[in-house]
Amino acid sequence: MKLPLSNLPADFFPLTCKSCVDYTNRLADITVGYMGGDGDQWVIARNERGADLLALLGDRLVRRPLADKGRRKGAVTGFLHNTERAAGGLPLRRMPGWLRPIVAFLQPRLGPKGLEFARARLEMKAIETVLHLRRAHPARLKNMVPAHVWDLVAAYGLRPRPTEKKSIKSP
Repeated sequence: MKLPLSNLPADFFPLTCKSCVDYTNRLADITVGYMGGDGDQWVIARNERGADLLALLGDRLVRRPLADKGRRKGAVTGFLHNTERAAGGLPLRRMPGWLRPIVAFLQPRLGPKGLEFARARLEMKAIETVLHLRRAHPARLKNMVPAHVWDLVAAYGLRPRPTEKKSIKSP
């Protein structure tokens, strides 16, 4: 919330960030992040090798059940509308500087938490991918956006156009 996105140059975030379809790092042995926690970092062991590595931490790793609170629909819909209006993928409307710390304080307390926050971020990232590629590289959509991303954005009214999805040919 404190990063002044609207003041950054259009090329601040590279194409790979604006069109990431593996935001959860699914192919990693271990993923560390904030998306599924309730204010803390979380760690996911994605396979046996990752579990073995985490086991090396022993008692230094604190385990807690994940939270799952709040509703994401409003936040994700707002993100969609703001991103659709944006030029170069960055918000057009600037938040006043004095309001940024207040929103940064309130958002984690009032917004979705835990797994619901993780779902919101995944849906926002999927929306950003589709909208950015539509705007900047429309010919790449059919090769860069997998079916699971289209599934995530469908709930918000984004559907592939005929030229944006690979056609499945019969053998």
